[in-house]
Amino acid sequence: MTRKVIALTNHKGGVGKSATSINLAADLALLNQKVLLIDADPQGATTRGLGLNEWEVKKQVLDVMLGRCSLVDVAVPTCITGLDIAPCNLDLSGAETEVSRQEVAGREFILRDRIAEAKEYDYVIIDTSPCLGFLVVNSIIAATDLIIPMQCEFYALNGITQLVKIIDMAGLALERVAHAKRPKVRVLLTMYDARANLHKTVVEKIRADYGKTVFDTMIPRSIKIAESPVTGKPIALYDPGSPGDIAYKKLAEEVLNDQ
Repeated sequence: MTRKVIALTNHKGGVGKSATSINLAADLALLNQKVLLIDADPQGATTRGLGLNEWEVKKQVLDVMLGRCSLVDVAVPTCITGLDIAPCNLDLSGAETEVSRQEVAGREFILRDRIAEAKEYDYVIIDTSPCLGFLVVNSIIAATDLIIPMQCEFYALNGITQLVKIIDMAGLALERVAHAKRPKVRVLLTMYDARANLHKTVVEKIRADYGKTVFDTMIPRSIKIAESPVTGKPIALYDPGSPGDIAYKKLAEEVLNDQ
């Protein structure tokens, strides 16, 4: 099977990006894949969501970006067999300044090169921050696939159009500078409420505009999904058999079969 690097990205916060990163990674591991989840968001939500105290980790993604160690050195096992996490904390927000100070050549390709060294993983999932800075650019360039989680709300329609344009520009630059294939873009509809007419309208519009780019699976609005990071567990362990658990399992199967 072709090894994939999947970055979750959206410059709008609160769309289920970290929740999807955690649960997609966990469910791929439960499908017998060896998975590395990289927390590239200095807020550390993914790190906390898998039960780690971000201030107690000995090594983190910042150390990787600064060339102090490899991703394998940073990777920590989680409560899911086959799933490791490369954690981070707020110190990662200084990565761009530190890299610039060291005058590192090809700084946009640091994460791509470090991931290429971590050959033991079938999938690498990257949770990115809700901005378009240094770390997100690194994540986009490293990715074979991009997943854009999108809340089923009216204002998300404009946001996704802008984001796809930015990703297209980044992909074009990647082709020109690095002679690399641009990442495949997929849209994931999140926080869907079947009772809300607005949500149904948004779903119809997005599917009409983006067709097969949009996953068949939709992630439902669920208090259990929101609660699970507090316990340090993915929804598969926190509330197995729930609608949220079933949805993320279907998403993992779609990703696994999307070659």
